Amino acid sequence: MRAVLIAISLACFGASNCGAADKPVDRALASLRSRNDVAFTDRGGWIVVTEANGLTIWSFTPATHPANPAYVKRWLYQKGGAWYVGMQTQCGAPKSVCDALVAEFTLLNEQMRKSIEASHER
Repeated sequence: MRAVLIAISLACFGASNCGAADKPVDRALASLRSRNDVAFTDRGGWIVVTEANGLTIWSFTPATHPANPAYVKRWLYQKGGAWYVGMQTQCGAPKSVCDALVAEFTLLNEQMRKSIEASHER
């Protein structure tokens, strides 16, 4: 069995000025839209961007989501034979709402980790 760990990095997390003047979520989405090596899909109002390697996925909240404006960037990587899920969050909502967003994606990461672990046990 290989170990799978989850690393989380919070870029901007419920700070009072987060997402206000400089609009980091809008900048990130605009930057991704300028690239030709990413694929965009709409999943229930979420803008999901997958980078060419298939291992990096950005999820942008819909306008109706309580954490909007926010994104969660997740990437899979392998180090020393173990798989890891890295996660970076940019969230301009109040801290409690951002906490809920992170908790939701942490559960998704755990499901991803279990799936990877199971596929390597075969």
